[in-house]
Amino acid sequence: PICVFDGRYVGKKDETIEKRKKMKEENKKKGMEFLSQGNEEEARKYLSRCIIIDDRIITVVMNALHTKNIEFMVAPYESDSQISKLVHLGIADFAITEDSDLIVYNVKVVLKLCPDGDCDFIDLSKWTPSDVDTAYLKLFLKMSHINRVETAILAGSDYNSSIKGIGIKKAIKHLSDNKDINGAIKHLRGKQTFTERIPEDYESVVLDSKLIFSFATIYNPFNKGL
Repeated sequence: PICVFDGRYVGKKDETIEKRKKMKEENKKKGMEFLSQGNEEEARKYLSRCIIIDDRIITVVMNALHTKNIEFMVAPYESDSQISKLVHLGIADFAITEDSDLIVYNVKVVLKLCPDGDCDFIDLSKWTPSDVDTAYLKLFLKMSHINRVETAILAGSDYNSSIKGIGIKKAIKHLSDNKDINGAIKHLRGKQTFTERIPEDYESVVLDSKLIFSFATIYNPFNKGL
């Protein structure tokens, strides 16, 4: 195995980081309340959501990996794009992750880690629409890679907020109905429900997000450069 750690965060992620910080604080507060009531099960659920991975923890993990002779690396920026590159270079066969973003980075074989330690197996290199039951997954599997990236952006990514009322299922439907994200945004702007929910500069934000997903800075182990 190869463990990949996040490096520096992308500036466009500031808003997401701040939201996550607030969520951790809220979860800690709820967890401590349940703990004071003697409800350890609920306390554990919330307290597990407020863990902060700091430099000390990362160092301990790295030292443990080194002791076990397990290879690891620190990505220049996001680990997702680095893992994707390792898979596409043939250095790694598949990825194990908690994050579905690797699908957006076009990693075909993903083991998505669940909280209980099990994994959901995803193989986009072999799956076809006939292999899934739900309508929205059938539409997703019919999409091109760029449309999948646009779907993730429309549903809300680390680099842009979602439009209120648009989750992953609706994002898939709107992308499928309108061919690309620009068509989907134009369609949504024409609906009274969404007119005031879409920022004026949303198209510019979308373009920035697409560029981040498409042109991430990664480390190439073969030529030892970025």
